[in-house]
Amino acid sequence: MRRGWKKTKRAAAVMAAFVLAGSPVCSLTAFGEPAAGEVTRVWDFEDGDQGWVYDDSWSGDSYNGGGSCEYDREKGMLRLNLDYSLNTDNSYSQTGICLTEEEGIDYSPYQVLNFDLYYDPEAFTTGQLLVKAFSNNIFGEQTCRVMETPGEDVDGLRLVNLSLSCDTKYTQREKPGKLMLLLVGEYTDYHGYVWLDNITLSNVKKEKFLKETTIAVKTETVLSGDGKTLIVNGDSFDYAQEVKLADTEADAATVALYQYLKAVGESDATLYGHMEDTVLKAGASALSDSDTEDATGSLAAIVGMDCGGLSAR
Repeated sequence: MRRGWKKTKRAAAVMAAFVLAGSPVCSLTAFGEPAAGEVTRVWDFEDGDQGWVYDDSWSGDSYNGGGSCEYDREKGMLRLNLDYSLNTDNSYSQTGICLTEEEGIDYSPYQVLNFDLYYDPEAFTTGQLLVKAFSNNIFGEQTCRVMETPGEDVDGLRLVNLSLSCDTKYTQREKPGKLMLLLVGEYTDYHGYVWLDNITLSNVKKEKFLKETTIAVKTETVLSGDGKTLIVNGDSFDYAQEVKLADTEADAATVALYQYLKAVGESDATLYGHMEDTVLKAGASALSDSDTEDATGSLAAIVGMDCGGLSAR
């Protein structure tokens, strides 16, 4: 039963990837295949809890529901029994699990902690679950918001893949004796099981539900116009003749920008903004210098730039 369930969930993940690959902007890159030079340490729970135990030592008065952590033999995962129903008015109700190693955990080869989390959509009616990791200074204050993370449905459960980066300032000089995964309830009544699987330390960060773009995309939006009208895909939108701005001293260029934005808003076209659109890119550089251009066929209309390096502080 255990291995059969694992095969089912893996098949579902692969099927979802093929569905995504059918779109014009995606191709299939199998998650879990080792990348060149990848170094990992994996807790796959194929043969037990592998040293992970329930730990509510940080709960204090924030969490009153009790809990447990045990090996789910049928699913081949770690199963947590959680109850936040007594703390629905609390924005930070915390419990968790931990792994303890007397010789310390060596993070020096790794850059990211990644794991699968399954939750039951029927186990709550309100609120949110968050996940944090604590191991001295390795993970800082990072938080994953579980219900807001893209995922997929598997046998009545919701699967999300979560990642927390390791701070390289500390991985080379700290060797903590404990790794904690903290599950935090945010105004939630979640009462039921949560499963964890494939807890992995790696020197390569992988996005489980994001795919590499390999096919160039062309925008279907055609803009033209004159001083009085904006034309979007053949439809005309007149520029507003009377413009009222908060700044009564706005110059002609500012007024023209407002007229343009108003006309675009009346059309079915969309302007989008993107931080450092052609400076920092996710994915391969073969198609363009912009990951959003790879996906939409257009460069960002509004571009943000991080100029922190120009500051003396």
